[in-house]
Amino acid sequence: MPSFTSSMYITATRDRVWEAITSPEWTRQWYFDTLVESSWQVGAPVVYRRGNATLFDGIVLEVNAPSQLVTTFAAKFHPEARHERPSRMTWRLLALGEDVKLSVTYDDIDEGSAIETLVKDGLAYPLNNLKYILETGRRPPVANVVFDCADHARLAQFWSQVTGYVLDGMGDDWAALHDPRGVGPRLLFYRVPESKTVKNRVHLDISVADRAAAEEQFQALGGRRMEAVSGFGLTWTVMADPEGNEFCIA
Repeated sequence: MPSFTSSMYITATRDRVWEAITSPEWTRQWYFDTLVESSWQVGAPVVYRRGNATLFDGIVLEVNAPSQLVTTFAAKFHPEARHERPSRMTWRLLALGEDVKLSVTYDDIDEGSAIETLVKDGLAYPLNNLKYILETGRRPPVANVVFDCADHARLAQFWSQVTGYVLDGMGDDWAALHDPRGVGPRLLFYRVPESKTVKNRVHLDISVADRAAAEEQFQALGGRRMEAVSGFGLTWTVMADPEGNEFCIA
């Protein structure tokens, strides 16, 4: 069975990191804005909520504070994964001088399952947020770049193919992507009733190795080539995504 691990070195005590992964006041700040609920006793339920929605849940299997926590893990936000059996999630905290090595491992996963696709890139993005918060005392200043849209699922799929970002959540009117390496803000797609009418005042610049090949690829995904532009000693192509949001490739 497949297994996936993400690790992060954090300048903090193990007690501080343990509190950050088990306290709702902390998870709200770094773990996809969720509030964790659990007594942290073996056999107790674990629920991660955002508003009235449950994004993840599980059962506590092992507790050895502040060094190891093992739970089952089920992704309730995902239309396919929510029907699959839970996997296992293990948090390990190793003290190394002034730092803590925090490792999160997903295993007991059925090969080819939807949950495998969701967790194969691990927790790099939220763990980077956790490190930033614990070491600076504040959240990263830019959390999301937000797209208003009519079809959040379709637009998230398009931009996942364009950027290589992975899905980290989807609801009835929203979807979110993040860089699997944990770098930079997320892309958030939010469904709204009104359609796009004017040129975007903010857009993304996408770096590609082969601009002509990228133009063909993005058009095949539902995008549209608009024009080639020169300026600042550079040339780039202006394109639009399936809902007309402009972006540039160079």
